[in-house]
Amino acid sequence: MDQATRNFLIICILLGLTTGYLRLLPHGQDIPLRQDILTLNTQIGDWTGKPHIPFSPEVLEKLRVDDYLNRNYQNSRGEMISLYVGYYRNQRQGDLIHSPQQCLPGGGWNITKREIISIPIQDGRRSHLRVNRFTLQKDDEKMLAYYWYEGRGRTLTSEYLQKVYLILDAIRYNRTDEALIRLLTPIRNDNLAEADRNLRDFTQKIAPILSNRYFPPAPGV
Repeated sequence: MDQATRNFLIICILLGLTTGYLRLLPHGQDIPLRQDILTLNTQIGDWTGKPHIPFSPEVLEKLRVDDYLNRNYQNSRGEMISLYVGYYRNQRQGDLIHSPQQCLPGGGWNITKREIISIPIQDGRRSHLRVNRFTLQKDDEKMLAYYWYEGRGRTLTSEYLQKVYLILDAIRYNRTDEALIRLLTPIRNDNLAEADRNLRDFTQKIAPILSNRYFPPAPGV
């Protein structure tokens, strides 16, 4: 059994255990965003946002997300970044965040490399943000993806820890609110460094805005 298959099975087992355990707990409180995610700036530095692209009813039925933003941004050089923010006010109903590790291959993308990187962030409460970094390929297309989880004042990259903290915070704080933030950009002419620069630049700008203006504060804050 290769590492990818082993990780997939572990996530499936954790997902099943988490779903079952959360169903046994009393229904938690719904924690709304501080403001509507659709109000997120359409101008992020040099990046200009296009209109929000709503998902089809079939996709929404699978995601079961409470609030989301699906928007493309373009800079002055014509480079594109796709931003998805999916927010769950309460995951105790079995409406759990879908991991990109499963969703991206389900869309036909092969993960050719995966790692975790640290990006310097200036938002007043942290100096770095750790994100998952995936290189993807489908036929002749190549993409670079960054994603992370943020909820209850905590940012995570690990699907395993995300499930563990979900149960712990449900017990301790009666809260399971959480968001998935995912960025995608094409790798043009095999220029991976350019794709990395774009996602890093966008992440440094968007992460503080989401944390300070949209996501609810940590318990007790």
